[in-house]
Amino acid sequence: MERRVTIKDIARHTGLHHSTVSRALRDDAQVAKATRQLINATARKLGYSPDPMLRALALYRSSLHPVAHKETIAFLWPEQTVAEASDSIYLQRFLRGARARATELGFDLAEFFLREHKPRALDRILRSRGIRGLVLGVFSHPSPPDFAFPIENFASAALGSALQNPPLNRVAHDHYRAMRIALREAAKLGYRRIALAVQDELDTILESRYSMSFLAHHPLGRPAAEGLLFVDPLSDASLGRFLQRVEPELLITTFSYPLDFPSLRRPDGTRFPLVSLDVVPGRGTHAGIDQRSEFNAANAIDLVAEQVLHGRVGIPDVQKKVLTDGIWCPGPSCPAKTKASPASR
Repeated sequence: MERRVTIKDIARHTGLHHSTVSRALRDDAQVAKATRQLINATARKLGYSPDPMLRALALYRSSLHPVAHKETIAFLWPEQTVAEASDSIYLQRFLRGARARATELGFDLAEFFLREHKPRALDRILRSRGIRGLVLGVFSHPSPPDFAFPIENFASAALGSALQNPPLNRVAHDHYRAMRIALREAAKLGYRRIALAVQDELDTILESRYSMSFLAHHPLGRPAAEGLLFVDPLSDASLGRFLQRVEPELLITTFSYPLDFPSLRRPDGTRFPLVSLDVVPGRGTHAGIDQRSEFNAANAIDLVAEQVLHGRVGIPDVQKKVLTDGIWCPGPSCPAKTKASPASR
């Protein structure tokens, strides 16, 4: 049997220490780029491949002797204040999911707020604390054309779809699939004349994934769906005019619109059934899609941890995008349609 090529073989051929070879093969950024290129080229020439059994044994041994120091991953809020982040149920779901996965993987998690520091100052703070990885939290509005923070110094992943530049690895909710799920579940409940109201700013951020899915999968087909689609800045007055004009059986909104809004009342005083595309399970009465924010944040931690363990920092050569499915949550805002319900036109 041919002998397996080892790290020490590569060290002998390159004249470097075996520890340097090991770090270079993990793409450790602390090893000079030229040295990493030399070592990787030599490894390919010699036919080196890692031994998965030895790697598993090393991980097992390290678990028997845990070190006192834990590496920290930063959770960076890009535009929120401390109060905004702590008071928002929506935002805290992301933080809770990130913290739980970081702990599971053996990392600490620390919050930082970009609004409290100049980008370069925060960069120095993170690096002085030995932080190599960060998760960039969600933007509430379209991100600036050029994100100012020096992300090239860190292993990173972004949450959500708003940040377009730089093209970081990211985890986002699959909005196209969410709309398809919502339409399918509404159809099961007996609804056909289904309308969608989406903020124009959000539709732009999501590259029209909500509206495209609505048109593609509407139970009445695209021509009817076009008349039931409302893309607008969304005020109560404009939404009310739209609903009075199209008279849908059911309204889908991109957030949990307050059920007592006047626009959601029919002329006879009854309320339009409502589906939200972003519900918090167990809270309120909205039916709709749970975007599983905790799960998304956990996946972002996975992306960062992978890069940290391999010594990778900066903008990836190829952007990795992880899209996650939401799940349907029944609720009183969308009961099954009965014969007493207004008929489809």
